[in-house]
Amino acid sequence: MSAAMLRFASYHSTTISTSDHQKKNQSMSTKDYRYCVELVKNRDRESYLCGLLMPYNARRSFFGIRAWNAELASIKGGSVLNRNKGEQANAALQVRIQWWREGLNKIYDSQQQSENNHESHSTTNNNYKIDDEMFSISETLDASYFKNPAVRVLDYAVREKQLTQRFLERLSEARETDLHDEQPETITDMVEYADNIVSSLLYLTLETVNVRD
Repeated sequence: MSAAMLRFASYHSTTISTSDHQKKNQSMSTKDYRYCVELVKNRDRESYLCGLLMPYNARRSFFGIRAWNAELASIKGGSVLNRNKGEQANAALQVRIQWWREGLNKIYDSQQQSENNHESHSTTNNNYKIDDEMFSISETLDASYFKNPAVRVLDYAVREKQLTQRFLERLSEARETDLHDEQPETITDMVEYADNIVSSLLYLTLETVNVRD
């Protein structure tokens, strides 16, 4: 076989492989996005309706943030159902919320790792840049986090919109504190609760449309 034919065969094989990889990425990202939309629709109807009005280029990130918040908020429901089942049930709830908090840390850790790698490896296919980048970055997460579609979409949102880590941390910290409290006891407690949860969500929403400070 001539050198020219070998080059053609190699190019053709690479093209097929790249196309299959792109289709896999598109399928994964679409399913993940739909999962988050349905999750928010079922658990946070108001946010779902607001999300439908978001600009198209911000919608995926918006639903990623709101799905992550819905997952955290649902742990509180488990706390109410299990309040009389002893310390073992409370410990299980603590483990659940810790899983999400660690997932957030790993998202930002992998972002830093990908930025370091990007300095030496440039992206060559601009047509599928978003999906390819999301897929390759997510593969650096631990398997247990990578399997969760809400984590994958939040992973995308953090990179696409450069979301402020502290807003997400405040949100998770408030949800963790909320596990142990029935309701705010004072006006000051109520204001702090609203600031940590509602304000954080609003700031993150602004960042999805590139509004900061």
